[in-house]
Amino acid sequence: MTTALKTDALAAQIAQAVPESKATAEGAAVVVAPEVVLKVAEFLKNSPELAMDYLVNLTSVDYTAYFEVVYHIFSIQRNHNMVLKTRAMGRDNPSVPSVYSV
Repeated sequence: MTTALKTDALAAQIAQAVPESKATAEGAAVVVAPEVVLKVAEFLKNSPELAMDYLVNLTSVDYTAYFEVVYHIFSIQRNHNMVLKTRAMGRDNPSVPSVYSV
């Protein structure tokens, strides 16, 4: 059975590794600043204790004030998963860096 990581501890770990991420736990997800989502994804993949190496699902949600990009990530090696979110504020030209390179 896959284990969902505890979001409070994971947000603290991300905030320590990538201070500018502004990582916070919100329910079953960790939310980070959009400008560093690529850096956070690299940390999650390259951190030996996390080894988040498989993007299971990538989707988005259209809210009134912003778009939310949602990444469901899994570690094959560690058999745990997490949900990572970031938000593109505004309606005119919202954007989030791609994590394709990770």
